[in-house]
Amino acid sequence: MTVVHSSVAFLYGLLLGSFFNVMIWRVPRGESIVRPGSHCPGCGKPIRAWQNIPLLSYALLGGKCAGCRIRIPLRYPAIELVTGLATVVLAQHLLFPLLEHHTPWWQWVVVTAQMLSLLL
Repeated sequence: MTVVHSSVAFLYGLLLGSFFNVMIWRVPRGESIVRPGSHCPGCGKPIRAWQNIPLLSYALLGGKCAGCRIRIPLRYPAIELVTGLATVVLAQHLLFPLLEHHTPWWQWVVVTAQMLSLLL
C-alpha cells in the first residue's frame, strides 16, 4: 500500500468520522442529519465550510466556536482521528489486497459494505 492510498483512506475516514459526529449529536435528539446544516449547539450560528474541515478546523479555531467562543468538546476531533486511523487499518487488510489481484467491481461493493458495517 502506498502513501497515497493510505492518505486517501485516512481522508475518507476523517470525513466519515465527521459524519459520525453529526449522527451522534442529532439522532438521539430526534433531529434530521441533513437539515439544518452544521451549526454551533451553543449559539446556533451556522458553521462555514472552512470551519468544518475535520481535525484542521478544530486546531485553527483553537477548539472553540467562531461565533460565541464556546468550547468544542475534544470528542469531536477524537472521533474523527480514530475513524481516520481505523479506515486506514481496514483498508490495508480488506480493500488494498483486492486491488493487487484485479478484483471485479462488485467485490468492491461487498468490501465497502463490510467496512461500513464494522465502523457502525
